Amino acid sequence: MTPEIQILRDPNQFRAIRNEWNDLVVDDPNRLAGHDALSTYEWFEASIESFPEGMSARVVTARENGALVGLLPVIRKMDSGLERRLLV
Repeated sequence: MTPEIQILRDPNQFRAIRNEWNDLVVDDPNRLAGHDALSTYEWFEASIESFPEGMSARVVTARENGALVGLLPVIRKMDSGLERRLLV
């Protein structure tokens, strides 16, 4: 089955998946790579709160049968007219 991909753009949408996000960050090799505090929702939230104006956050989610199976947090920054994307 092909996962359903969605791009979240609003901090309220990020908060709405907080528990699902953190459920992926467990010590299980078949789940989200990283398995550490840097992969948690709280780390992402702290990161976006510390960025200056001109930056925006996105979270790309993948769902299968309604369950969150993957995500990719991205920070977008405009720098001297050039757009850069940073993976968090």
